[in-house]
Amino acid sequence: MTKLQRIWNVISGLVLLAVAFVFFLDPENGLDVAVWLLGLSFYYRGFGGIWYYLTMARHMVDGRTVLYRGLIYLDLAMLTSTMLGCNALILMLYLAGVNAFTGLVEVLRSREKKSAGDPGWKFQAAYGAASLTVAAALAISSLYLQSIRLIIYVYAAGLVYKSIVRLSSAFRRTAIVFIQ
Repeated sequence: MTKLQRIWNVISGLVLLAVAFVFFLDPENGLDVAVWLLGLSFYYRGFGGIWYYLTMARHMVDGRTVLYRGLIYLDLAMLTSTMLGCNALILMLYLAGVNAFTGLVEVLRSREKKSAGDPGWKFQAAYGAASLTVAAALAISSLYLQSIRLIIYVYAAGLVYKSIVRLSSAFRRTAIVFIQ
């Protein structure tokens, strides 16, 4: 993991902790903050992907996938931005879907790392499992519980666990591979 990736993991872990703290303090307004931050991160990833395509990836083999990924992130950002005034139950189900997709991608990436012999697959698998657990807890609590406050607390607890996994993966030692 590069130093920039470590810094990004620390920043995202601290942001997740801050959002969870806002959820515990003010659950009703915290949901809008979470959706706003999710939309902002999708905009960042979308514009970053398009910028990377325009500067470097268009000259690479299969560089158009970077452009397509950036456009998909921009579409998700626009969808997320339009959901700011929606019902809390719909927002929680949307957040459950985003967490489920993220968890599935992380678990599949960790399996790929495991087959390549990378020892860091365990942290990635733990993060994916945490995302899938948060998504399942959100979906079940959204469908069967009537208290939005309790659903938001479940989501905040999942965010705390995911931030701990991100912070621990940022500070763990990694092996440096030298190619001769």
